[in-house]
Amino acid sequence: MELGIWEAKNRKKCDMHYTCKKTAKYYIGDKNKPQDPHNMFLCEDHLQLLYNKLQERYGINAEPQNTILNESNIDDKANSQELTNKYLEMLYNSGGMTSKASLKEFCIENGIELPKDVEELNTKGYMELIFPEILVKEGE
Repeated sequence: MELGIWEAKNRKKCDMHYTCKKTAKYYIGDKNKPQDPHNMFLCEDHLQLLYNKLQERYGINAEPQNTILNESNIDDKANSQELTNKYLEMLYNSGGMTSKASLKEFCIENGIELPKDVEELNTKGYMELIFPEILVKEGE
């Protein structure tokens, strides 16, 4: 027995009310026995009405919950992961040591904005530009 709401394959009329003459497009009941007299055949309007009544009664919220992973977070994480992979590849290719010139070139290639006083940046400054989410504020 597989109970649920299924698409009706036959041409029965809606069971909701005797005045409804519409053809039922859905039925509530057993999927394996679509012709069972215990199944309830409904048109789209009455199925929506039933859904609204159940929603009122049981407090069902059809809106998706606001989750931590929304589209912007997913895009940011994907971009951050891609940037991390590029950085690690550059670090691997250079034998684990990077110069300021290669860090500056990496920032330019990946569209990272450099401050006006680029000459004063040290390696830590470049790292803070490349990975701002890792930056730990003092006092935390």
